[in-house]
Amino acid sequence: MDTIATVMAVALSELVALWIIYRVWRGPSHVIEKIGISALALIPVVGPVLALFVSNDPGPAHPSLRDNSRYQTDVYDRWRDVIDEKNPTARRRKWRDLRRTPRNGKA
Repeated sequence: MDTIATVMAVALSELVALWIIYRVWRGPSHVIEKIGISALALIPVVGPVLALFVSNDPGPAHPSLRDNSRYQTDVYDRWRDVIDEKNPTARRRKWRDLRRTPRNGKA
């Protein structure tokens, strides 16, 4: 009875691994990364979970959230007014305005 459950768990994990491999190879990743994630996904039971964790890339941050200056801490300075605002409506308005304006201040 335990053998059947083990075989079913491995078979199910390999089906999930095939789905993950298909999804990874259709994505924009580099070939080396695709090969590594595919090899990781083929490890029974644990592999698909790790491959799914590794392959979920959140993508780049919004340009207003990026800190492109190397030696300055201007990100907190830009968002200080939004963070310190107590009124939720005014905070949302400031947040929206800050997200719409580029970092250099030009519209």
